[in-house]
Amino acid sequence: MKDVSGGSAAELREMTGSRVAIHDGDAPALSGETKLKEVKGILSHIFTLMSKIMKFRLVKPDLLLKEGDEIGGFRVTHTPGHTAGHICLYRPGNFLFAGDALRSDKKGNPRAMSRVMTINIGEAEESARRIAGLEFDILLPGHGTPVIHDTSKKVRQYWDRLI
Repeated sequence: MKDVSGGSAAELREMTGSRVAIHDGDAPALSGETKLKEVKGILSHIFTLMSKIMKFRLVKPDLLLKEGDEIGGFRVTHTPGHTAGHICLYRPGNFLFAGDALRSDKKGNPRAMSRVMTINIGEAEESARRIAGLEFDILLPGHGTPVIHDTSKKVRQYWDRLI
């Protein structure tokens, strides 16, 4: 199997024949029509180093997603903040693939994403509040341990404490 450097959607499409799907808010950055927001602070140094290792190739998406679309049995839930087009994939009552909308600690407790990992903290907080209104058993964050057992309740309680 060919090694995929940097998780490039272009390479994955070539290797598998799959289609590339992305929210229309992030599609221009993926295709190179617009630039990604510049990262500042210590993360700029980390991203500079990573960019030398990871070779991100621009790609035009095959499918533009928007709020409420269905893909692979999951509902697209637009959760901007990390990026303008960030999405969660939601199966009501079951799963929420949160990506970078939420994270969790080592004990499986939900947490907000770090301010340095968001392009718009206000939108990120509003997206997290929207997630707190959903019902699901398992939260699968992009960073951290899966959150299980009374998951929707844990997410709501976490946001209630922050407000």
